[in-house]
Amino acid sequence: PGGPFLSRTSLRLFRLRFSRRTLFKLEAPGEESEHVAGEESRTPGGKSAARMDSSRAPLFLPEPREREWPNRYTYVLAGIACLNSLNLGYDTGSIGGAAVIIEDDLGLSDEEQQIFIGAASIMSIFGALLAPPLCDHYGRRKTFLFSCVVFITGLLLVTASVDFAAIMVGRVITGLGIGLGLAIDPLYISEISPPWHRGHLVSMSEISINFGIVLGFLANLAFYSLPENISWRIIIGIGILMPMVLAVLVVFKMPESPRWLVAQKRTEEAKQILSKTYPPGVDMDAVIGEIEAVLEKEQEGAKEGWKPILRPSPAVKLMLLAGVGLGIMQQLNGSEAFIYYSPRILEDAGFDDRGQLFAFMVLIGMCKLSFIGVGAYYVDDTGRRPLLMRSTLLMALFLTLLAFSFPEHNLSGLTIFLICAFVGAFSIGVGPICWLGVAEVFPLHLRAKAMSLATFANRATAALVANTVITLNNEIGVTGFFLLYAGFTLFSCYYLYRYFPETMGKTLEE
Repeated sequence: PGGPFLSRTSLRLFRLRFSRRTLFKLEAPGEESEHVAGEESRTPGGKSAARMDSSRAPLFLPEPREREWPNRYTYVLAGIACLNSLNLGYDTGSIGGAAVIIEDDLGLSDEEQQIFIGAASIMSIFGALLAPPLCDHYGRRKTFLFSCVVFITGLLLVTASVDFAAIMVGRVITGLGIGLGLAIDPLYISEISPPWHRGHLVSMSEISINFGIVLGFLANLAFYSLPENISWRIIIGIGILMPMVLAVLVVFKMPESPRWLVAQKRTEEAKQILSKTYPPGVDMDAVIGEIEAVLEKEQEGAKEGWKPILRPSPAVKLMLLAGVGLGIMQQLNGSEAFIYYSPRILEDAGFDDRGQLFAFMVLIGMCKLSFIGVGAYYVDDTGRRPLLMRSTLLMALFLTLLAFSFPEHNLSGLTIFLICAFVGAFSIGVGPICWLGVAEVFPLHLRAKAMSLATFANRATAALVANTVITLNNEIGVTGFFLLYAGFTLFSCYYLYRYFPETMGKTLEE
């Protein structure tokens, strides 16, 4: 995971310029200005219509403090949205361990276990594609509620199941909820956040997913020793709590997205919400004017339809190779499968004791979570390409070493270290940068459709990987499996070196 969802770290509605001794200045994205690399933030604002009237005047804010943080209200709203991400992460982390127990309880075959785990990845494709029209037509709050209802329904059906057919119905519905949640969380956070805090706040969604993975691993460890027919139902059933709490908070605490309200011509309501998330002294009329300009530009792009994507110019072809290709390469290394199938991988590595196995899963999850912060810290200093190159090269190296660390070589301790190193390498580069990079390579009038295409390609690749892990492992063995994915990852490194440009510090026009 790492879903299309940190993506919007780069999606901001303004360009922000400042110097040490001057005031913040927010410019209408259509205005041309001289930018120094590193002084600009990018967002779906991009280049917009030059229709600002009085709101085109520069927007000035008080002198920035060195360590200014978002206000409490903004953190509360972002935290509510992140409950959904936390739940998605919990499902990802818990399902692998639960599947091992379900296999014993219901007598599932390897093929049935693979289908059970992979079904959610397939259905998440449709959930992610369903989210944008729901968000635009019904609003963000109602889409959150719908996602909660879908998730709760799916999990209830899974926990009540007594055979493979019934459990699959619940898993399919849960997959739809996963896709909806992956799309809506960072979108909402990006739309309630001031642009200079948006990257920090949206990254909370990705961190919440990884924290949820750790919680899922901890649930496996806490309840595996109970009777089989009870333990897996408790592990999966705990996931119902978070969408229930989220639904209550959405109804009583969460306001609608200001951007959606502006699109519905409810500007006064949007101003009231933005005035609580922005610092004092900000001209709300200018902020609303910027949002209106961006919406107009997006509507212009919508009129063009899919023609620029399906029949691209040479320049757009390069953008598609870079953006959609990055979405595919994020999953081609098998990182998501590592989370889903980590119990089987550790069993193959010689860990027969379930308690020890689930304890090591917690360690792997902690490594993945901790290295997310490293990637977030360096992405705006080191650049996108260097981190992507280092990340994919290290993953290819660790996968190659993993291939020769399994039981016949009696190196199970090394296996744990290499798995931790692999997920850490993923988290410092290709994990968090994927959707940031995808958003930055497309101009505003193409971005919505191009992001949808990249999302589809990413989730389709994830589904393909998740639904072939056990089959490949049985056919070519553990060593062959890891060498195959090491080759895929090495190819990813070459592909990104060949096609993905450096986007750090560049304007959207550049």
